[in-house]
Amino acid sequence: MEVLFKALIIAAVLTYITYLMRQKFSLKQQVAQAMREGGTQHYPSWLSDIDKRKRFGDELIAATNLRDIPRFFTETLLATEASLDKLLATAGIVERTGASFEEQHKVVLDQVILFWESLRDEDKGRFR
Repeated sequence: MEVLFKALIIAAVLTYITYLMRQKFSLKQQVAQAMREGGTQHYPSWLSDIDKRKRFGDELIAATNLRDIPRFFTETLLATEASLDKLLATAGIVERTGASFEEQHKVVLDQVILFWESLRDEDKGRFR
């Protein structure tokens, strides 16, 4: 009986993890599709709220610092029109799926991490 109970718990946990992975993959597909279709038209509703924009940038810098991504790299992304445009469009696309501000932040953070990881080591050195 105890073995059956443990097996059911493991099955439930694995099912939940699979669900979360599919949900995240689906969201990434939606973002990619929207970006191909002119994603910069999808800005988040909070874009005109100066306090929320500042909070978004500050929290993004803090979160990337925790992941050993240099502050200068994140600040450069936020200060460069093309990259900022993509990050804000991503937040807006995610917002349209019903995501909260915090969830938008997490998806944008994932995008910044991917940008960082895609750099060659010599390019990363320029930001350190």
